[in-house]
Amino acid sequence: PPSVPSRSAFPARAAAQAKALGLPAFPTTTIGSFPQTAEIRRARAELRAGRLGDAAYTELMEKEVELCVREQERLGLDVLVHGEPERNDMVEYFGEQLNGYVFSQLGWVQSYGSRCVKPPI
Repeated sequence: PPSVPSRSAFPARAAAQAKALGLPAFPTTTIGSFPQTAEIRRARAELRAGRLGDAAYTELMEKEVELCVREQERLGLDVLVHGEPERNDMVEYFGEQLNGYVFSQLGWVQSYGSRCVKPPI
């Protein structure tokens, strides 16, 4: 499909963003998810087994987000991320949000390097 032209030229958008965000010329941030801790993995397993309710799981994930944000603040990063503690896998998580897809329990495939995912069926 054809691209939609911007409402304003790039220099105007860049100036507006710089003014609104107040970031340095080379802002620091993180890329990707924070490591999945043993507590996160345990909570996810408990949720799937029905031993942990949705509300308790959500509360635990919100606490993990808080820890991720505080760590980034402590490090002095410019652009903070929430750490994605609720994501079980880079493919599976998004597929679970869609109707009509299921995932095997042991159907891991290599996606790149040493990274493996469970693709949707």
